[in-house]
Amino acid sequence: MAAFQFGVEKVFNKLSLGGNVEPPNDADVKALRLSFETVGQGHVFSFWDDLSDSEKASFFAQLSKFEPERIAVRSYSSPFVFSRWFLFRPMGGVMEGD
Repeated sequence: MAAFQFGVEKVFNKLSLGGNVEPPNDADVKALRLSFETVGQGHVFSFWDDLSDSEKASFFAQLSKFEPERIAVRSYSSPFVFSRWFLFRPMGGVMEGD
């Protein structure tokens, strides 16, 4: 676990915004977290509470650049999801409710 934490800290230090950066306010974090949770990507915030203030600021800045809706669309268009959908359909037909 310590090696993992060291690795995470190393990555965050390389991605750091630098200096003593204030963490984002709770309302902004809540709104961003909700936008990720809405599209099934809430796990992105799994370790939020373990981050330092500067790490939170850096991570928030990075996440703010993403469009969670686009991430969700890309993940649902992957071949794995399609193959799973295809495998559970009856041969030559469409399942009821499709």
